[in-house]
Amino acid sequence: MEKQPAQVGATRNRLSPTILFAGDLVVLLLFVFIGQRDHSVDDPQPVLRLIVTTAYFALPWTIAALLLGGYRSEPAPLRRHIGLALNGWLIAAPLGALLRSFANGSGVILSPFLVVTLLVGATLLLVWRLAYALLLKRRA
Repeated sequence: MEKQPAQVGATRNRLSPTILFAGDLVVLLLFVFIGQRDHSVDDPQPVLRLIVTTAYFALPWTIAALLLGGYRSEPAPLRRHIGLALNGWLIAAPLGALLRSFANGSGVILSPFLVVTLLVGATLLLVWRLAYALLLKRRA
């Protein structure tokens, strides 16, 4: 049985939050991977460290994105996608850095680390979210 146009749109809308979430996780993994490579982090279990460190940022990011409406499935203007990503990261980055800091036993966040985290993370998330929004707009 062939899907009706309304059903196709409904299926795409249901998948949008899942795709956004998966893409966000990939971007956060990339963000942490770049940071670990840049700082020459040596760990006997590098994959585990990558996943755990990513989780410190992914948890507050996901909560902030959910609370701000970043995973809604209805179409939104490009400006809204950018605003949600920036606002979510401004909340999530300091919380993620704090979680990471406490987990590493320090409880201190160095200002340069936080600034780089805010800038690099925001850039990566914005590029991803912008690409996704443009792809959706192109398909519509």
